[in-house]
Amino acid sequence: MESKLYIFGAHSRARTLKEYIENVYPDTKVQAFLVDNDEPNPAEADGIPVIHLDERGEQNALDRLDRSFPVYLGMKSVNHGQPTSHLKKLGFEKIIPMTVEMDTELRNRYLFKVFHEAGEAFLKLESFGGMSSAVVSDELAKRMRIYVASSVFDGQLKEAHSFHDFEQVIQVGCALTDKRLVNAVYDNNGESISEKNAQFCELTALYWIWKNAKDDYAGLEHYRRFFVLPEDIVDVMERNEIGVILPVPLYVAPNVAENYRSRHVEKVWNDMMDILQERHPEDGKAAETFFAQGLYSPCNMLIARKDIYDGMCEWMFPILFEVVKRNGTQTDRYQNRYPGFLSERLMSFYFWRHRADIKLVYADKVFLQ
Repeated sequence: MESKLYIFGAHSRARTLKEYIENVYPDTKVQAFLVDNDEPNPAEADGIPVIHLDERGEQNALDRLDRSFPVYLGMKSVNHGQPTSHLKKLGFEKIIPMTVEMDTELRNRYLFKVFHEAGEAFLKLESFGGMSSAVVSDELAKRMRIYVASSVFDGQLKEAHSFHDFEQVIQVGCALTDKRLVNAVYDNNGESISEKNAQFCELTALYWIWKNAKDDYAGLEHYRRFFVLPEDIVDVMERNEIGVILPVPLYVAPNVAENYRSRHVEKVWNDMMDILQERHPEDGKAAETFFAQGLYSPCNMLIARKDIYDGMCEWMFPILFEVVKRNGTQTDRYQNRYPGFLSERLMSFYFWRHRADIKLVYADKVFLQ
């Protein structure tokens, strides 16, 4: 890793990349965040200057940029094209896209180091063995069901996923459409909140599993996000007394609470914290501590022993329902999905809070294009 570099971008993903790089490679320092868009950008982020790459920027600052320094692209891969073209036009010689593989490697190395420095074990599923090509009996496979949240409105994927025997598609939002996916479970059968899908998204599947599934082990994935799992995952969990598997945590700056407030509706977060304190005062201080650091597991994905899964849902859903009661719907479609944004943080907190009595293990995930 070079000792000096730039990061293109100045918001959450870019700041996350900066944290990973400088922590994993202590001799490397990010010299500046570079931007070229019209959205509001800070003058600095994490004490590092933010420089705009056009005539509106300070010309002296642009002149001081060293075009031989590498530029890492700190944004979604679908947005890499325009910045790459602009940077090449300005004479930058080395432009490095942030790929899924690079993010996975950096994130895991970062977490192993951070957990070790905190005196805690960063338990990865892969460290417990398991055979990816194992022949699993029908009886064993039937004891686990990981439901894959899918919708009739999902985009066509360029990549295919080879389903394990224990994975089952669950169509979400069935109460809102007459269209049906074939060979799927439908989230409006039995006790459900399917009609809330426009706001609750994959949480309508999470709720359906809680109320209706009878599996010994249950989980949730997404139609384009899957855990990296061995075929004998049930045996691995039982043999090692693993209570829950969550996605490898993500770091966000400056911490979980402030990151949410800056990217979403602040009142929603504040109401959630008030409700958490009202309903579970014993969790109040612990929640403040957890949300004051920068790690949580994203995507509302998990695999857990069913009684553990149910306990988490029994704790979390009443909090979410009360937040929605106080805030209703948002006119912005993205921000209206706040129950799902909150649940990622709440789920992460719940299992951190109970880590002494529920064995928590992390697994990598794949994202299909």
